[in-house]
Amino acid sequence: MSVSVVEDLCHKCQQHIGQDPMPELVQLFVDPLGWAMQPERSVGTVCTECQLATDDGAIDAILAMQHAPSHKFTPEILDNLLVDLGLAGKMVPDFGPTGVFIYLIAAVYQWRYRVKLLDICNAIAVMAGPDAEVRFLRLLAQHALMVNVRQLLDCGIVDDGAPEDTAFMADWSAAIVHPSEVSLFFVKLDERLNQGRFLNNSCASASVPDDGSEGMGV
Repeated sequence: MSVSVVEDLCHKCQQHIGQDPMPELVQLFVDPLGWAMQPERSVGTVCTECQLATDDGAIDAILAMQHAPSHKFTPEILDNLLVDLGLAGKMVPDFGPTGVFIYLIAAVYQWRYRVKLLDICNAIAVMAGPDAEVRFLRLLAQHALMVNVRQLLDCGIVDDGAPEDTAFMADWSAAIVHPSEVSLFFVKLDERLNQGRFLNNSCASASVPDDGSEGMGV
């Protein structure tokens, strides 16, 4: 059983961490075995400002949020992290394989049924520009399509119409300009996966995970 020990002072700047939930999520991510209970093996708790001071630290924060336990994630954590990333100068519209945005895409997809895409996109547009917002939306849809295709293949689903359907979805993703279109795109992908489940019982395990959501926010 993992144990998270979050110190009240930042390991780097010695400032009080307060009620910010991000340090605990990072601690859970980088220290899942609870080494913090053993000072000689502890990675130390770091405040969000120090965490985001480097690109690697920013990526770890995003990954920590993406892989957070369901009961510890809230939409406000993502909203606040976007603001903190902007203040740290990390919201540069770099969509390369090591850029912050690529990791954000995977994290937003993970919590897609518990966050409001419109709010996320508004924040991106303000901090990185409207072109970055559109690029983010299209890459988010493409990421979702890639996951969907992999899920179908894992289920052993082979259908003569699948390649054409996937090509249609790919063309659709490349033309997206608004969060509502991505929300509809997610719904269509879920429908496609659910239809595939009836063709192979093993596909039931590849259905949309139950993360406690109550519906997609737009």
